[in-house]
Amino acid sequence: MGKTSILKFLEVDLPENLLPIFLDSKDLQFSSSVIFLKNFFEKVKEEALKRTGVDLEIPDETSLKSNPSRVFDGFFARFKKKLPEHTPFLMINEFQDLLRTIARTGSDINQDTLVLDLLHNSLDQRQLFAIFTGYVRFETLGRIVKHLIFGSISPMRISFLSKGNVGNVLREGLKKWVKVPEETINSVFELTGGYPWLVQLYGSKLVDLLNDEHRTVATPEDIRIITDTDIINTSSYFEFWWSTDQLGMNEERFIERLLSNYADYESVSIKEFFNDIRYQENSHFRRHFKIFVRARCWSLHRPGLLNT
Repeated sequence: MGKTSILKFLEVDLPENLLPIFLDSKDLQFSSSVIFLKNFFEKVKEEALKRTGVDLEIPDETSLKSNPSRVFDGFFARFKKKLPEHTPFLMINEFQDLLRTIARTGSDINQDTLVLDLLHNSLDQRQLFAIFTGYVRFETLGRIVKHLIFGSISPMRISFLSKGNVGNVLREGLKKWVKVPEETINSVFELTGGYPWLVQLYGSKLVDLLNDEHRTVATPEDIRIITDTDIINTSSYFEFWWSTDQLGMNEERFIERLLSNYADYESVSIKEFFNDIRYQENSHFRRHFKIFVRARCWSLHRPGLLNT
């Protein structure tokens, strides 16, 4: 699963006292904080009615414009009165997109940061809980918009899947009608390194291929076909492996060294590669190498570039 899928499935394991509110930054209108808050209130009302049967009254746009902070606090006071055992659990997908939209509203003190102000206060007062996802590093978010909210949230990284869990993901989605042998799981793990989004993509492509050919056994050859026809030829699948605008100086040097010193058809041993690295940079390079190997980006783009 990718980060969006994790958010959507998270509610299955949430405690009953949390009311999940899923918001995708790409779909939200943000012509102003008032419009955003209006859409947010409507979403809370919708989820409360669907999950608890309680119909919440939402403030009108005029009231929001006149005193948004007071209206915001009043809404959650009514929420707590009608649903005393529940707390909203806000799940914002692609948080960096919301921040970039806010950044475009002005410069420095002229930015429309009301939404962030209210979220910051609500998190500190425990009026609601929240989780935010995005493809940029946590430490770079403050460069988009400078705000105190970053003092109230902490980073939580999504780890790569083990080989066993890669098998669980594939078999869980296909178990009713398809057999997934161990060697097929090994192929997917070797090519993805357990990267959740890519594992999910292979599973989806397997369903399409087996449906087209009316088969019920997924083979390593199927994985090879999917890799050659669907994965390698589509660069968009890899655009967030390690975005260039998020690279640090040491990471840039590592990539430059790797790509400039060795031909794309050449295989070089890991030992030989690190023997040529200066002592001062060795620890940095080894750390970044582990990130690359874990992602297995090279197994798809440049097979055999580094070997043991």
